[in-house]
Amino acid sequence: MATDNVSRREHQSFVKAGATLRSEEGIALIIVLWVLAFLMFLVIEFAYTMRVETSAVRNFKDETKARHLALAGINMAVAEISEQYDIVYLDSEGEMVFGKKIKQIMEPVESKREREVDGGLISYRLRGEAGKLNINAATREMLISLLKATGVEPVERDMIADSILDWRDENHEFHLNGAEDDYYGSLPEPYGSKDGDFDTVEELLLVRGVTPDIFYGTGLVPPEFGIGVPGTSQEEASGFTSEYKGIEPYLTAKSNGKVNINTADKIVLDALLGEGLSIEVMLRRETEGYFQWPLYGNEVKSDTFSIYSKGESGGIAVGIKVIAKRVPEVSDPVISYWREEGTGVKN
Repeated sequence: MATDNVSRREHQSFVKAGATLRSEEGIALIIVLWVLAFLMFLVIEFAYTMRVETSAVRNFKDETKARHLALAGINMAVAEISEQYDIVYLDSEGEMVFGKKIKQIMEPVESKREREVDGGLISYRLRGEAGKLNINAATREMLISLLKATGVEPVERDMIADSILDWRDENHEFHLNGAEDDYYGSLPEPYGSKDGDFDTVEELLLVRGVTPDIFYGTGLVPPEFGIGVPGTSQEEASGFTSEYKGIEPYLTAKSNGKVNINTADKIVLDALLGEGLSIEVMLRRETEGYFQWPLYGNEVKSDTFSIYSKGESGGIAVGIKVIAKRVPEVSDPVISYWREEGTGVKN
């Protein structure tokens, strides 16, 4: 009997020891699995971090390359406008052309404004500042005409035109619908009226009534005509709703005040000459291509240009806008404006 009890105790001890061993093995297995899971997480996280860093390095490289390509485009454009030419006009696609008289025949100066370089792309556009209205010389009537053509309503036109005149004149007396220091000083972030010429057209965004929509051309304009126009149904009237065209493309602060009738848009010519003469100019440009001699007190060439250069590399694009002026006594054009448009995925 005693022997049986001893055997039973030994058996129970053996079973308990086996259970304890199995329990410890299970815990060890769980720990191992947790360690493996943690290591796997670290490996995945490390791989993701490396991909992100590799992508960031690649994007930085492409961004740097794109910026240098854009700078190369600026240099190419400066070289182009430094060439000798007699007139500046627009081709059938609206691109600027330099014309040079060779043996009494006007020939276009050859240019290439887009090219691939080392896997990247350089492209640039030229616009003559003389094809725009000078914001410092434009009369009230010219400003009203421009604002009307770009979709601004009558009340806003009067406010903006008078406020522009007040901004650039030297006195502190305001026009009927204008604004001076008392208005600008009452704004949440107050400032004063400049009482001097505009240095850039972007200054217009500080002028009373000029919103980004009116300046750049975004948003919708409430219809100036609509319900109540004789012979116009409600359905037809709804079609009068249009978008702001934006005044920025038609204005400059960098020209000598004269307009190049070969490159000016009809909106500019309407404001400058009136609709009748502007139609005549546009018809002659369509039939003859360009004017070789100045007309109506204006000119047929330009000496100041906006350069829009873009560099692209690896899906990254960088844009630069420059305004450069040819100066007779200086070999290279003088740059008076520089703005980098930032980076982004190319369209």
